[in-house]
Amino acid sequence: MALTPGLQMLLRNLPKLTIPPLLVYVLSHFLVDLSPVETIFAYILSIPCSQLILSKWHSWALRREMTRLGAQEMPKWEGKWPGSIDLLIELYGHWMNGYPCDGIDDATDALGLTFKTKIVGFDQVWTIDPRHVKSILATDFDGYAKGERLTNAMSTVLGNGIFNTDGDIWKFHRGITRPYFHRDRISDFALFAKHGDNAISQIKARMHEGLPVDFQDVMSRFTLDTATAFLLGFCVDSLSAGLPYPTSETNGSHVRHHSDAFARAFASAQHKMSARSWTGPSWQLFEMFGDATKSDNEIVDEFIGPILKDALAKKQKNEKSNIKLNPEEDTMLNSLLSQTDDYKLLRDETVNILIAGRDTTASLLTSAIYCLSQHPEVAEKLRKEIINKVGLARSPTYEDIKDMKYTRSVLNETLRLFPPVPFNVRETTRPTTWPPNNPGEKPYYLPSNSPICYSVWLMHRNKDFWGPDALEFDPDRFIDERLHKYVVPNPFIFLPFNAGPRLCLGQQFAYNEASFMLIRLFQTFDSVSLAREAQPAWSRPPAAWKEAAHDGKRKAKEEFWPKTHLTLYAHGGLWVTMKEAGSSEA
Repeated sequence: MALTPGLQMLLRNLPKLTIPPLLVYVLSHFLVDLSPVETIFAYILSIPCSQLILSKWHSWALRREMTRLGAQEMPKWEGKWPGSIDLLIELYGHWMNGYPCDGIDDATDALGLTFKTKIVGFDQVWTIDPRHVKSILATDFDGYAKGERLTNAMSTVLGNGIFNTDGDIWKFHRGITRPYFHRDRISDFALFAKHGDNAISQIKARMHEGLPVDFQDVMSRFTLDTATAFLLGFCVDSLSAGLPYPTSETNGSHVRHHSDAFARAFASAQHKMSARSWTGPSWQLFEMFGDATKSDNEIVDEFIGPILKDALAKKQKNEKSNIKLNPEEDTMLNSLLSQTDDYKLLRDETVNILIAGRDTTASLLTSAIYCLSQHPEVAEKLRKEIINKVGLARSPTYEDIKDMKYTRSVLNETLRLFPPVPFNVRETTRPTTWPPNNPGEKPYYLPSNSPICYSVWLMHRNKDFWGPDALEFDPDRFIDERLHKYVVPNPFIFLPFNAGPRLCLGQQFAYNEASFMLIRLFQTFDSVSLAREAQPAWSRPPAAWKEAAHDGKRKAKEEFWPKTHLTLYAHGGLWVTMKEAGSSEA
């Protein structure tokens, strides 16, 4: 029987909890004559006193190391309550009910691009400085790792998959995955056409009913079907369930499908993992009697278990019969099977890849359609490029997409304003220093095992990096003189796919998939609008956001509610209507 996260934490900390009272016992029985009352007080105070002594010693050792390196502490964001518990409550509240990076943006404005917090005794470094992010991802790659704090929080769902490991295990996963994103594999668009055209036909049918569609739901199904077919060799066919109707409608044509339960459990598990990260290492105390992700994992495993078991059984059958794998069956899953029969390893990697293959591209396409609904002039310009390059009938090819600069700039601008992974986390593997916020000052000191959170969300929206119009959606910035003014000389200000050795292997696949879908959509429809009346009331942007206009914040003008777990998503979906293009254009 597996131990709960809380019990695991207690076991790891057992020496800290038992050694001080044992020392009191030895002292009181053999060296010091204490009264019963004094003995009780000694037992009670032994643990906090020992922790205080260790903390003071640790602080002294860090100050000594910092002095040796000629460094200084970075600015601190401190709360008003003991242990800065008010900051923990504030940050958790913003994550649950606010706009991405609420609170953190204000701290950045006040303290600079890099600062730290110390909440209930645990340090956390925050940065949006491209110099530091470049060091983390590229120039000092070995000096940083995912780290124990993150991997513990994610392990119950992601296990030892590619996104939750370092070192040799990470290299193993990356080596298995890399060949499946070679140009020869990702330039065949037949898969996109099959599932993309199915998705679009269902959107058309809904529009003919005079009803809106949850675009996020459609894209999640499209990307899930594409990812499972491409990477696992088995399409789960989630689009066959049909599309959900607005809550005000009672049409029951949407059928129950095993992928629907998977999608809900998958999102719930990611939400709980993210909650752990925002709570800090103390999250385990709230899971003393059970793993919060257990029920979600059971549903996820019910979904992917049969796929993996069938693949394992087929492998064993082929080995007994000495049958070689058909080249058409050369999928990432089969490649992984050639290396291991370990079911847990297969399961972990499958879950990791599904997050990458489904959630991130669905997020990109959802955000793109939102932006195009708010900027019809951009949608019109995009459609003109599509018609001029591809026309209104045929499917685009890899060569077509490669030449469509405005389509790529629309996707890049969407990735800039609404990056699918707004936050990322690392931990130092050794003591290091960073350049300070203010030139001429001593560098900042980071001890070994310092947890770091860097936000591309804030970095992508910073006016010092992108110019005075950084909060505006303008795809031309990736074409005109602003590209050479801002991005070319400082490429680490734009990191939707990470960088360095952990650069997203599926980057070009995502660009191809998203480009294909946008092209097919705007071959079929000529405009898109938000269906505000269909958006559930609880998922509409809070009225209080309008007040942020005084501070020049983008959330004041937002017409949907972006939220995050591991990836960015539209709270309550993104309900839209789309106007079908006239037949005279064909």
